[in-house]
Formats: sequence, structure tokens, C-alpha cells
Amino acid sequence: MRSLLIFILVTGVVFSHPTLAYEEGDLQRLLESKSCPGCDLTGADLSGRALQHADLRTANLTGVRLVQANLHQANLAGARLVAAQLTGVDLSFANLSGADLRRASLRGDVYLIGFFDERPDLRGADLRGANFSSASFYNVRLENAIMDDATIMPAGFPKPQQVASPFQPLTTLDIDTSCPAGTRQTYKGCEPDS
Repeated sequence: MRSLLIFILVTGVVFSHPTLAYEEGDLQRLLESKSCPGCDLTGADLSGRALQHADLRTANLTGVRLVQANLHQANLAGARLVAAQLTGVDLSFANLSGADLRRASLRGDVYLIGFFDERPDLRGADLRGANFSSASFYNVRLENAIMDDATIMPAGFPKPQQVASPFQPLTTLDIDTSCPAGTRQTYKGCEPDS
């Protein structure tokens, strides 16, 4: 009986460990082609990987480590990034429409230049020190997000808005980043039309 109990406990620990949860074939497909829509990469370590332009639509990236990864212009629409480690990641111009980033850690120099459309979910996300320079947020879910010292600088605004108080919870964030007539939106903000 004791042997059976030990076997059950060990088996439960081994099979519940997040680094063993992803599909090896999905990981290889992503690394070789940068295209893996709908794949399961739960708990994978993709830290430091060059994944710019990657297609990860509706992928399960729960608990994934993407520390210092380059996801410039990646398609993460509808991706599940719950409890993902995104410290220092480049998400500039990435498509995060409908992405679920609950309890994700986007601490430090996270580059989120670009646009969010379909209500990204950042509930409970750790956004301490994150830099949202020139990011356009519309209807983003931020309940219980930790935003101490996060920089929010909408495109075209001359100075960043510093979010420093943990005592004033921020639950929704709508920032109008439209550019005045005769200008256009770029990664640097509003620039004169050429």
C-alpha cells in the first residue's frame, strides 16, 4: 500500500510539472518555421529566442518563459499567456488582440509599441516597471494588475505618465492616441505626413 501511495505521488508531481507539459513537436515546429498557431507550448522555455514575425495565434503559452525574447510583429491573437514570464521581452507591434495575459509577469523593459484591439486580458499581471511607450490600449482588462512604476506614454504625448501608486487600482485603461490632421501614427508617435 505504501509503495502505491509513493508511486501515485511521484507520478502526480512528474506529470504536473509545467516544463514537461508542452508538445515537443510543437516546440520544434515553432523553432524551425516560426509558425505554430494553436500549438501547446505550456511551460516551455523560449528565453532569448528570436521569434519576430512568429505566428502563435491561439497558442497555449501558459507558464512559458519568454525572458529577453524577441516577439517583434509576432501574431499572438487569442494566445493564452497565463502566468507567462515576459521580463524584457520585445512585443513591439505584436498582435495581442484577445490575448489572455492574466498573472503574466511583464516586469522591467518590456517593449509594447503597437496596438491592442479585442480586449486583451491583463488581470493580475505583474507590470512593475514595464514600459508601455507608444502603446495604444483600448478596453484592456487590468483588474488587480500590479503597475508600480510602469510607464504609460501614449503616442504623440510629450512626457510619460508614471503609474506609481498601488493604492489607486487601475481597472480599465482607454488612451486616445489618435494623431492630429496632417500627421500619421508611427512607432515614434505622431509624425508629419510626408
